[in-house]
Amino acid sequence: MTFSPATSPQPDALQPDALKPDALQAILQSALAGADLSVEQGLFLLEQRSEAAIAAIQQAADQLRQQLVGDTVTYVINRNINFTNICEQHCSFCAFRRDSGDAGAYWLDWATIRAKTAEAVSIGATEICMQGGLHPQAKIDGSSLAYYLQLIATIKQDFPDLHLHAFSPQEIEFIARQDGLSFEQVITALGDAGLGSMPGTAAEVLDDELRKILCPEKSAPPFG
Repeated sequence: MTFSPATSPQPDALQPDALKPDALQAILQSALAGADLSVEQGLFLLEQRSEAAIAAIQQAADQLRQQLVGDTVTYVINRNINFTNICEQHCSFCAFRRDSGDAGAYWLDWATIRAKTAEAVSIGATEICMQGGLHPQAKIDGSSLAYYLQLIATIKQDFPDLHLHAFSPQEIEFIARQDGLSFEQVITALGDAGLGSMPGTAAEVLDDELRKILCPEKSAPPFG
């Protein structure tokens, strides 16, 4: 599958006279040469507000994409497995969550998770996306982290090469809070167990005052 980018004229990010800030030009040239950007350089790019600077960043990003992958578009076949909809929080906009004992509440057992994974792989899936409600009883020997590690093991023991894209930042905060651990400890343990990447969900409301109204139980940034 190929993609043909729009042909509307854009400022050339590589022409020295196209940009006034020498620092911006140097960062873009460095990125196009294959160098990793520092945190400070990334912040510098995010802080640009002029139309010319933004257009130059876009043009450089598109050129880097062209260098790396050309016009080939790829996709991933995956399956979402939501292991429970039981959640300690009561966000007003959420139609997914239930309290334990509510009609429609569920909590998948290990066999069901394995079966759903096997079915996905049988039709070509290479990735499982897995998330769930913040279930206070989802623990093994009193440990929330142990339960989440078992979720990973349940999938990885039969499908070690399957990419696991799982657990939102809100879930990381939940595990850490339940077990008295740091975010780093939780993420490191999950990564060591086979977590491949994390979805950027559970940050639906970025305004503190609105969050207090719509979902007061959600954590403040960076996990709100």
